[in-house]
Amino acid sequence: MKTLGIDYGTKNIGLSLSDPDNKMAFPYDKISPDIFFSKINAIIEEEEISRIVIGKPLNMKGNYTKMTDTVAEFKTQLEKAVQIPVFFQDERLMSMQVDKGLQFMGINTKKRREVKDALEATQILQQFLDIENAKN
Repeated sequence: MKTLGIDYGTKNIGLSLSDPDNKMAFPYDKISPDIFFSKINAIIEEEEISRIVIGKPLNMKGNYTKMTDTVAEFKTQLEKAVQIPVFFQDERLMSMQVDKGLQFMGINTKKRREVKDALEATQILQQFLDIENAKN
């Protein structure tokens, strides 16, 4: 079974998937928050998802922000909508890492906007998987 990674945003929700062995994360898609809840269970079934990881936005000191509260509310709604476990993963510096990597590769700003959300979800999920796999 796979793990779904989510980078929540008010304009787009980035999605990523793990491989069936939960070792590697891959970009999947980005979706509008307006249609997310109407599609999530179909994605879970189609991709055989067993758990979900959401990026938890914290400031650099590890404190909650306004967005942390928004994402916590989203997580609560998601837990009510799905029948699988939902976890948080610290997402500090993920956005910056993705931006720097895309800039380094010479990707223009327009293309960066198209792929950034799914890549951030991939970073969040990969960090979660690495931590989980290190425990075993």
